[in-house]
Amino acid sequence: MLTDREIQNEIKLFVKDIQKRCEQILREEIEKLVYDSYDPSMYERTFSLLEAVDSRVNENGELLIYINEGALDYFSVVDGSNQSKNVPFYLNYGHQDSTGIDNMYHTYPARNFIESAAKRMSDEFGMKVEIINDRNIGYLDNYR
Repeated sequence: MLTDREIQNEIKLFVKDIQKRCEQILREEIEKLVYDSYDPSMYERTFSLLEAVDSRVNENGELLIYINEGALDYFSVVDGSNQSKNVPFYLNYGHQDSTGIDNMYHTYPARNFIESAAKRMSDEFGMKVEIINDRNIGYLDNYR
């Protein structure tokens, strides 16, 4: 019979496995829906969005999978401004500025990689997946 401590350790290992798999699912959806959707011609792709996928278990025991915007280093080819905080949001939800210029730097279709990843996580693990868009704490979206 397992002790309470052994049970807690088994639960932590199980959560760690799910955590890594959820990160993998998000990366796969970014690869498929963002990187495979076009080939850049004005810049060299860094794949830093894939590397910015991160996760943690919060104080309530909820598993959070997110884009760590602090790990990104995106600068606009239009005006040189740092767009690290905006790029994951624009990639997922789309973007259209007021210039009227129709190219990927001014008009960008939604890729919905977050929703696609959340559905896969829910289907694979039979768990409730909640998308939280909280840019104020430095994460694009968290999955619970």
